[in-house]
Amino acid sequence: MRLLVFIVFFVLGTSLCKDWSDYRVKIVPNSNANPQLVESLRNTISSTIIPRTGFKIRNEKDTSTWELPLTNEKQLYVIKQMLHTEQSKLSQEELFHVEELYKESADYQNYMSRTTGALAYHNYAQLTAFLNAIVAKYPDITSIFTLGKSNQQRELWGIRINAPQTSTLIPKAKFKYVGNMHGDETVGREILIQFIDDLLTQYSNGTERVRTLLSTIDLYIVPSMNPDGFELGTRENSEGQDLNRDFPEQFVATMLGGTQPESRHIMKWVRENTFHLSCNFHGGAVVASYPFDGLPSGQFGMGIYSKAPEDALYIHLARSYADNHLAMVGPINPEFPTGITNGAQWYTLYGGMQDFNVKLGVPEITIELSNTKYPPAGQLDGFYNDNKESLIAYIENIYSAVGGTIMDYNTGKVVTSQCGVVFKSSVLTSNMTVFQRDNGFYYRVLLPGSYEVSVKCDGYRETTTSGVTVVSYAKKPVVLNWMVSNGVGQQPFPVSQASQLGFSVLLALIVYSLMI
Repeated sequence: MRLLVFIVFFVLGTSLCKDWSDYRVKIVPNSNANPQLVESLRNTISSTIIPRTGFKIRNEKDTSTWELPLTNEKQLYVIKQMLHTEQSKLSQEELFHVEELYKESADYQNYMSRTTGALAYHNYAQLTAFLNAIVAKYPDITSIFTLGKSNQQRELWGIRINAPQTSTLIPKAKFKYVGNMHGDETVGREILIQFIDDLLTQYSNGTERVRTLLSTIDLYIVPSMNPDGFELGTRENSEGQDLNRDFPEQFVATMLGGTQPESRHIMKWVRENTFHLSCNFHGGAVVASYPFDGLPSGQFGMGIYSKAPEDALYIHLARSYADNHLAMVGPINPEFPTGITNGAQWYTLYGGMQDFNVKLGVPEITIELSNTKYPPAGQLDGFYNDNKESLIAYIENIYSAVGGTIMDYNTGKVVTSQCGVVFKSSVLTSNMTVFQRDNGFYYRVLLPGSYEVSVKCDGYRETTTSGVTVVSYAKKPVVLNWMVSNGVGQQPFPVSQASQLGFSVLLALIVYSLMI
C-alpha cells in the first residue's frame, strides 16, 4: 500500500487542463521527519535522483527543496518511484513528498490547430455497439470475441480481422494490438477503435496495401483491457490493482501474477495462441519502449539498460513505430528525441505484460501515446493522425520473417512431435530457437540479414540449411518448409526457401519423396 501512495493518480478534471510547458513539481522534506535521515536522503536526491532523471532544476529557492519542470505525466510517476525507492532504504516513514505545481492554460493550439473534434470517447456500451456494428458491416472478414469478464462483469471485447488468404504456402501469422491497460490512459483505446474502422474501410475500397496486409495476417485487436478502469477514470481496475504489475515476472520468482481476472484472461489468451508480433498502448509520455522493463537483480532503479536476448530486433521494431510517427522523434519530443527507450533504462517495473509476452516468445513493445493520459476528446483525431502510419508500418514488420511447415518424409503429414527451429546469424547476439505448434507451423519475425537455419524434431534427424536471407522492407515472409526423416539413408531437406514456390510444387515434392 505504501508504494501505491507514490503512484500518480489524475482525475479527469485536472488531466484535461495541464499545459506541460507550465507544469512542475517540488520535492519537499516533511517537517516532522527525522532530521538526520532527511539530510541523508537530501544528498541522495542531489547526487542520484536528479542527475539520473536528467530533469533540469528550474528554480532552487533554498537548499532543502527542488523544483523541477516536467514535460509529461510519466515523469511525475518516475520521480515518485525513485523517491520511494531511495527513502525506503533509510526509513519506513515518508521523509520527503512531491508537490504538483501547475497553472491551467487555455492554449491548446499545439494540438487543436490539427484537430477537427471528429472523434469522441466511447464508453463501454458505445464500444460494444461499435464492434457489433463493424461485424455486421463486414461479416465475411470480421468476428467479435471476448477474453472474459472484468471484476465488474464487463466483457474484454476484441475483434478478429481475418480476410481470405491469397497464398496457401503457409498459414497466416498472428498479430495483436492491446489498448487501455490502464483505465486513465485513454488514447490507445480510441485510436484502436478508429484504426479498426479505417482499416476495414480501406480494405473495402480496395486499397492495395491494406488488402495485402489483411490477406497475410490474422489480426486481433483488443481496444480496452481494463474496461472497469476506463469507466471509473482510474489507472487501476475496479479492485485498485495495477494490471501492468500482475503478470508472472521472470526476475522475481515470487511474482506469479494473475491475481486479477483481466490479467488472467490475457495470460490464458497468449498461452493458448501463438502470436508472432504484438504491441500494447499506454499514455503519459510519447515514446516507443522496448524490453526488458525489469532488471535481473529484481531491484528498482533508473538509467540501467536491461537487454533482451534479441535486443537489436526490439530496437528495430521500436524504431519502425517511432520513425513513422508524426510527433515522436526530434525536438518536438524533448524527453525522448530519438523516439525510443529501453524500458528499464527509463524506469523499472516488474510483473509487466510486455516482458511476459517476450518471455513466451512473442515479440512485443510498448507505445506511450500522449504526454497527458486523458486528453480532451477534441485532440483524439490529432493523436490518430500522428499514429496512423505507424499502426500499419509496425504490423508490416510481420513480413520480415521466416516461416513454414515441418512435415514427415515418409508420410507427407505434418510433424506433431516437439520441433525446435534454430536461427544463427551475425545479426544475432545469440542463437534464436522457436518451436512449432500442433499444426507443424513455425514462424519468426527477424532482423534483416542472412541466416543458417536448423530443424530438430523429437524422433527425427537434425537438418540444416544456410543462406536464408531476410531483406529490409520485405513484402512477404521467406517460406521455408521442411521434410524431416527418422530413417537411415533418408536425407532430410528444406522443401522450399522462396515464397515464389506454390502449393502445387510443394505437393509434387511430397508425392515424389514418397515414390522413391
